[in-house]
Amino acid sequence: MYSISHFFAILLIRRGREWYHDLSAGKRMKEMKNLFLPDASVQGGKVVIEGDAFHYLKHVRRVRSGEVLHAVVGRSRYELIVSAVERTRIVCSIETERGVKADGGVAIRVYQGLLKQRKMDTVAAKLAELGVEELIPVLTERTIPPGSGEGRVERWRKLAREGAKVAGTETPLSVLEPIPLHQVLKGLNKGINGVIILFCTEHATVHLRTYLESLSTDGVGGFNLFFGPEGGFTEQEAALVAELGGVCVTMGPLVLRSETAAIVGTGFVRLFHTP
Repeated sequence: MYSISHFFAILLIRRGREWYHDLSAGKRMKEMKNLFLPDASVQGGKVVIEGDAFHYLKHVRRVRSGEVLHAVVGRSRYELIVSAVERTRIVCSIETERGVKADGGVAIRVYQGLLKQRKMDTVAAKLAELGVEELIPVLTERTIPPGSGEGRVERWRKLAREGAKVAGTETPLSVLEPIPLHQVLKGLNKGINGVIILFCTEHATVHLRTYLESLSTDGVGGFNLFFGPEGGFTEQEAALVAELGGVCVTMGPLVLRSETAAIVGTGFVRLFHTP
C-alpha cells in the first residue's frame, strides 16, 4: 500500500485498467506508431510481416497496398510502403532506414513485487508506455505464491510490446523472469548503476518530490525503483535495500494499490527526468 496526492488518485481511478480492456477490443491498437518485428522479417531488401502482426494489420487495421507503416527490427527503424497483402503475409518495400532512437529520458528499471495476473498485466502495459527500460518481477516475503504461471512472462512481454507500439517508443520494455528479492539485491550490490528508490510509506523518510528535486539532473545514471506486492515490503526487506543506499519514499497521505503506485510513481520519476 502506498500514498499519493488527491489529483493523481482521481486520475488513476478514471484510467484504471482501460489499456487492458482496450487491448481486447483492439481500439488503442489503431493508434499504433511502431510495429516490432523479428530480425527474419527483413528479406532481400523487403520486409515481410507474418504471424500476429499480419493478423492485426489485415483483419483489424485492414491495411491496403500503398499504405505507410513504421516498424522496428532489431536496432533499426523502417518506414515501409505496403506492396502486397497476401493470404498469410504482407510484403512491404523499404522507403527509409535508420537506427532506433533512445526515448530521451533517463533509464528506469522497475522491480515490482509479484502481483496477481491481471494486475501484473496492467503494470507491464503501462510501464511500457512510460518508456521503462526493464521490468523485473520480484518475489518477496509477502508475495502470494504464483503457482505454475506457464506463459505469464511471455504474456507480459507481449503486452509490453503493445504498449510500446501505442507510445511510439523504439526500444520496448524488457520483462525478465521473476527473481527473489535477495538475488536482486545481491546483483545490485555487485554493481549499482543509478539511484535506488523504495516506495514504502510505512518506512518512508522523505517525499518523492522532495527527493527528486534534490538530485542533479545531470548526475543521475538511472533509477532503480522498488514497488512491493500487496501488503508492501517487510521492515527487514526495507532495511536491506537501505543498506545499498536506497531511499525510502512516500507519495503523500492517500493509500494506493500496488499496481497503481507502480504506474504513478514511475510516471512521476519520468516526468521529473525527461528533457
